[in-house]
Amino acid sequence: MRKLSKIIVVLLVGLSAVACTNDSKTKDAVKDDVAELKNNIKQEKEELEADLNEFLDDVNAERAKVESDLKEASGEAKAELEAAKVKLQKQKQEVEKKLTNVKNATDENWSTVKSETKDLISDIQMQLEKLKQKIKE
Repeated sequence: MRKLSKIIVVLLVGLSAVACTNDSKTKDAVKDDVAELKNNIKQEKEELEADLNEFLDDVNAERAKVESDLKEASGEAKAELEAAKVKLQKQKQEVEKKLTNVKNATDENWSTVKSETKDLISDIQMQLEKLKQKIKE
């Protein structure tokens, strides 16, 4: 009976040592995964900031075109261009606000900020295309 108890104790000690080693490896793997995730978020933020800045340039360019066209427009066309100018100003402000949100995003809210930002860009791109078509008419 004593011999069996000693064997059980030895087995338990051995299993404990293996479990501790595996636990340490798991913790290291988790730390590596977290570090990789943070790095990915950082890269995504930088890319989205660059995309937003480029998009802001596009909005500003369209706004400058509308302002230029306003100088020559009259009547109904001028009223439509004035409305377009106001809309573009609002869109510019929305993009600038999203840019600030992206810069201030945390790891915890990044997914939401990224999704909302991409939705905004998509919406404004569609509106810009409609505006360009309307101006051509």
